[in-house]
Amino acid sequence: MDGTWDAIVVGGGHNGLVAAAYLAKAGRRVLVVERRPIVGGACITEEVFPGVKFSRLAYSAGLLRPEIIRDLELARFGYEAHPFDPQFFLPFPNGDSLLLWNDAERNEKELARFSRKDAAAYPKYVAFWTEVMELIEATVLEPPPPLPDLLALFKGPEAEELARRILLQSAADLLDEFFESDEVKAMLATATTIGLPAGPRTPGTALMLGHMLLHEINGVKQTFGYVKGGMGGIAQALAAAAVHHGAKIRTSTPVQTILTRRGHVTGVELADGTPEMAPVVLANVDVKTTFEKLVEPDAIDPTFLAQVHRIR
Repeated sequence: MDGTWDAIVVGGGHNGLVAAAYLAKAGRRVLVVERRPIVGGACITEEVFPGVKFSRLAYSAGLLRPEIIRDLELARFGYEAHPFDPQFFLPFPNGDSLLLWNDAERNEKELARFSRKDAAAYPKYVAFWTEVMELIEATVLEPPPPLPDLLALFKGPEAEELARRILLQSAADLLDEFFESDEVKAMLATATTIGLPAGPRTPGTALMLGHMLLHEINGVKQTFGYVKGGMGGIAQALAAAAVHHGAKIRTSTPVQTILTRRGHVTGVELADGTPEMAPVVLANVDVKTTFEKLVEPDAIDPTFLAQVHRIR
């Protein structure tokens, strides 16, 4: 290869590997450059102690879309997942605990130990979120829609009010509408604290209560699961699929700069000074690193850059 590509992916996380695999499958010349000696980003398995491997960041699967698994034939490249059962376990200071399973009847019996009213309300709660997330699920393989476009999915005054509730309300307030038991609400509120710098009383966290319904393992919806080989098994399968279709992956290869000219991307300059040229660069890197460190400030619209600076 002469240093010219159709696309360069900066960062070998699972999202970048998905993009690389699809582009390579479509016949494009693709280069993935990853700073670390392994690919995966947050989906990694590493030997932390001698002979003991851990999923060091992401710890459960379920959001890798079934369409991607099928399109890229990931099972062919070693991807294997199994649903958790039970799904959730929450211990309490008094020695009691609460479990949620992949079985509606079993869940109702478990919740009834804390509140019969809540046990009866739980199927209604699941149905509520299932209807909402079916609308949102239609957007997950598309670019994230602006808030007005997302609200437009909800037709009619009642639906619009519902959309505002789930997008702006706190998780705690919404749970109070369905349940009375603090134990039941605490169990369900755990979904709002995963990966968020917020608590369940923070406005805007209600939507995270339904987020778990997007999870799917082997056709079992609303479920999390284990991956063979740890979470790094996802990245390894994606990398193998990308390479199979012709992508090149270079690890231990940090990028110094994303190159631009007259408002257009032209490639990247590696930390050792080597240029790699492409008319398309996909940054599988957080937005602040991309636009504050990798792209020259004079190549970015000042208003957009100011918005990036305000991200916390």
